[in-house]
Amino acid sequence: MNYIILSIIIGASAVFTFIFGCKFFPKNESTETTSGQLPIDTIKGKFTKEQIIEKLKILANTEAPSELSTGAMCYKTAAPPNRAEYVCPVCSTKTLYTEALARIIDREIPECRSLADSSVLSLTLDEKQFCKKCSPGITDPKLCIDFKFAGDTIKHEVCEINADDMKLLNEFLKGKLTHKDSYDYETPLKNYISRLENILDLSPTK
Repeated sequence: MNYIILSIIIGASAVFTFIFGCKFFPKNESTETTSGQLPIDTIKGKFTKEQIIEKLKILANTEAPSELSTGAMCYKTAAPPNRAEYVCPVCSTKTLYTEALARIIDREIPECRSLADSSVLSLTLDEKQFCKKCSPGITDPKLCIDFKFAGDTIKHEVCEINADDMKLLNEFLKGKLTHKDSYDYETPLKNYISRLENILDLSPTK
């Protein structure tokens, strides 16, 4: 008899908790998307288009530093690989490349990934042209970047990007006045304004 009474009490408690719990503790609707909207865009940048244009104008009108580093005088680089295997970060498909494209797989793409991650302008590195599954039929693949300026709804896609382009972009966005190449050789950043405009998908600065 005691077991029967205990079972009735437990059952009644469960019903009470369900009914009143739903009434006083409704589920958190903030985690639901009733309109099917996507989360906040992760490639929206921290600079508006107008701010970028203004920064380019300031760079163009700023005198270049008079003292520039000549970099490493003796610098031996390893020979580029003859073959390299590209593993797609999206679908994990492996694609084998040789000769010049092997160097891009082995050196350019890893460096571009690192520079994209550290970029002040939030952007996405688009590598899909290098994947035979994601981009069948592409014989001359190019690296691209996707980004949006802050407060803008237009997504910009710029292709034929390399590691030096990514360095230029980071240096510019961080307010540098010089550009360093792979050997730490410095040149005035204002010499690359035209290339920066291409990278940022902008019209020439007036």
